Amino acid sequence: VLLRADPLARQGREGTPALTGGKKSVDKRPPPRYTDFKTAFGREENTMKNGRCKVVLVGLGFGGAFAPIWKDHPAVTSFGICDLDRGLAEKVAKLYGIESVYDSFEDVLADPEVDAVHLVTAIPDHAAQTVRVLRAGKHCACTVPMAPSLEDVQAILDAERESGKHFMMMET
Repeated sequence: VLLRADPLARQGREGTPALTGGKKSVDKRPPPRYTDFKTAFGREENTMKNGRCKVVLVGLGFGGAFAPIWKDHPAVTSFGICDLDRGLAEKVAKLYGIESVYDSFEDVLADPEVDAVHLVTAIPDHAAQTVRVLRAGKHCACTVPMAPSLEDVQAILDAERESGKHFMMMET
């Protein structure tokens, strides 16, 4: 996972003629890399402790593949996992050397040390869990789709605005 200042930043690909005045161009510069969330988000008020954070990954069936990415991310000071299947959580923890294993989603939300939660859970749960994460005062990343209805999308947007925390939908 790389944090980028501009999600549309050119990444060494050929430029689109419509966007480059009819000329083809290639940007050879590497995309910007950030090692802290303060630099990536550019907002002092939304940073975690010293621009670094504790992240918990919830849902390890498909989500387990994200464990080594978060564990080794330079902006993550501490990483934990949570799954309803305790056996799976222990297996993933052992495989990647993760010490912080949560027994429940409620335990994740209640932990004041957790700054951000990455939800890789069942689609019907995305909206309600995202709203709960934001209202618990934590940033939230969630796999697609964001929500199954426009009403649920609005509830997430309202919770994000009210909490002052970030929501990020993540393609998997």
